[in-house]
Amino acid sequence: MVQINIWIVNLMKKELFITCLILFNFSLAKSDVLPQIDMNIANNTQSVEQEKNDSFGQQLKKASQGEMNAIMNVAITYLYGSKDIQEDIGKASFWFEKAIKEGNSDAFYYMGVINQRKKDYKAAITWLQRGANKGDPYAQSGLGYMYTVGLGVDKDYKQAKNWYEKAALQQDAYAQFVLGYLYQNGFGVSQNYNKAKEWYEKSADLGDLGALNNLAQIYEKGYGVKKNPAYAIELYRRAAYSGDAIAQYNMGFIYDDGEYLEKNNYQAFYWYKRAAEQGHIDAQYHLAEFYQHGYGVEQNAILARQWYEVLANAGYADASMKVAYYYEKGIGIKKDLIKAAELYQIMANSGEAEAQYRLAQLYLVGQGINKQPKNAFSLMQKAAQKIPQAKNQLGLFYLYGIGTEKNPQKASELFLSAAYRQESDAQNNLAVLYATGQGIRKNIFRAIMWFATAAKLNNATAKENLKQLQTSSVMKSTDLKLSEKYD
Repeated sequence: MVQINIWIVNLMKKELFITCLILFNFSLAKSDVLPQIDMNIANNTQSVEQEKNDSFGQQLKKASQGEMNAIMNVAITYLYGSKDIQEDIGKASFWFEKAIKEGNSDAFYYMGVINQRKKDYKAAITWLQRGANKGDPYAQSGLGYMYTVGLGVDKDYKQAKNWYEKAALQQDAYAQFVLGYLYQNGFGVSQNYNKAKEWYEKSADLGDLGALNNLAQIYEKGYGVKKNPAYAIELYRRAAYSGDAIAQYNMGFIYDDGEYLEKNNYQAFYWYKRAAEQGHIDAQYHLAEFYQHGYGVEQNAILARQWYEVLANAGYADASMKVAYYYEKGIGIKKDLIKAAELYQIMANSGEAEAQYRLAQLYLVGQGINKQPKNAFSLMQKAAQKIPQAKNQLGLFYLYGIGTEKNPQKASELFLSAAYRQESDAQNNLAVLYATGQGIRKNIFRAIMWFATAAKLNNATAKENLKQLQTSSVMKSTDLKLSEKYD
């Protein structure tokens, strides 16, 4: 699904004028306003020009002499640091306060930045309010942000909208963008796609790429306008070529999905890669999958594993599972069962059923971890609540008495439950029990039925068992094979 952007002024990061880029899946409920935050640097139209030939020392000297441009440059350098100058909030505060005493209203915004960084949100609000009252659009946008997320004030979309609107009317492209977002989603205002479109257009005309991307979605989905996928793609493409990561992801998705354009894995790979290199999480996952399967690019397990690892390090469970599996199987990296077990253990502790299932198998055979059948059984019980394959394996634990007492009847119940969820190994195993009368009343007809069902799902063991059952007049229980494989 394509994504839309929202930019709001963020007061916490190092960049001079930063906007908070909120990525979200448009199908989310409206209450999910800030699910994922990324940072992107905006052009600083408010910044004070520093003469290119001036060293910091020269700027500091001019600042000491009361030159306002130099005072602001020195303060900003201390606030964000530079190649040669270390960040120093105390010194930055000193120079910004000096600028305020000399009548510079831009400095109020920066004092808001400093206090938000210090997590003194009440003080940040005070400084931003002073700047906003002076008419500074950046302080107004900053105040809008504080009301949007509820820092130092109660969350209030109506107040946020009022402050963004003041900034937007001063041609602040980012505030215009946020207003478009608020109207599109009905935050603090009645949902109004026409107004959303108008604000996105104003922002896009001022060069905001996120607005261009969101405007594209308006036309793609037909929100308040006649649906026009061709024009939407044109807008997505413009934003993507200009460097907007979300638009790049959207172009990748459009080529990947094949609904509006002919499916093209090469183009999808190209755009996913561009977005991934800018840190777009979903694009990184798709890129890893493309490398894993060889979609639009030569199959490369090493690069797939590296991209999954980037995501795993950022805390994404699905990617962590992939990395652990790669270590377990030695895909794209030297096989390391100890490392695999460690990763599975972390995820199993957080309730990941797939990790519980795979860790149970390692405990069962003692690979990468000490052999502990009881632990294997316990983990398989948890995994079986969500994974049909785990339910089949748990049935085998009961059938053989692994980590628990033998209980063929319980095994048959688990096989039956998994069989109805199209787990072919469980279908085969249930058929074996019907054929042999273990834990269930013997019924050759049902055995044949379940063998045939599993065989239709291309289960090789079931095919062999079905042939054996149909051709042998006298058969022992040992002639039939259970499905015990673990992938």
